[in-house]
Amino acid sequence: MDPEDPIYVETHTVACDGGGGPLGHPKVFLTFDESGEIVCPYCSRHYLLSPDAPAAGHGHYSHAPGGTRRVPNGDVCPPDNGPGRTDEVT
Repeated sequence: MDPEDPIYVETHTVACDGGGGPLGHPKVFLTFDESGEIVCPYCSRHYLLSPDAPAAGHGHYSHAPGGTRRVPNGDVCPPDNGPGRTDEVT
């Protein structure tokens, strides 16, 4: 694939690692805005949201109670212990 060719995707968040291997870069998670296109800040790959892609969600990233999750910027969120619970030890 030519790096100049756009990559069409069906999801509103895409992970880019520059193709991996010795010429790759750290994996970054990129989220589309209303324009439907995004360029990787590391390798300049051009991603386009497919016209057939489902509508974007409401911005919340759900996960099972007690589990961790990754959000589009790659950060890991702490476990969700359910309503009224905290991670603090009393």
